[in-house]
Amino acid sequence: MSKKTIIEINEKITNLREQLAGSLMSAEKEYRIRFEISDLQYESLQMQINDLHQKLESNQNKILKPPRNENNKSINCKRAIKDFYKQIEHLEMEQQTRIMNTDKERELIEKIKELRLKIQEQEDYLEKQKNIHMQKIK
Repeated sequence: MSKKTIIEINEKITNLREQLAGSLMSAEKEYRIRFEISDLQYESLQMQINDLHQKLESNQNKILKPPRNENNKSINCKRAIKDFYKQIEHLEMEQQTRIMNTDKERELIEKIKELRLKIQEQEDYLEKQKNIHMQKIK
């Protein structure tokens, strides 16, 4: 797999994340009315993202091997991202299944937004590290 293919896969992942974010926002607004449809859309997009991530990681490891120290930081970031996604999933499930007043629900939504920001920060860091590594290769 070439570097161009890896870049294309990254672009697909970015597009799918944007679609996922849009679906999640609409689901948060209308989850009581159409939560089943939103859940199906969310799961479908999440599965597509996971598949692309797996393809990307397997092929990136074959082509690009970052220095060991950077690799450890990247692994820790990836673990943190996975943990953040698990926390978001738990909070969203709680939001959909628990009966709570509007203040509690707003707090829950704020926690979810904070976790998404943390995920974005970690992904940005990983992207910068990848770009630095790609420049070193050239």
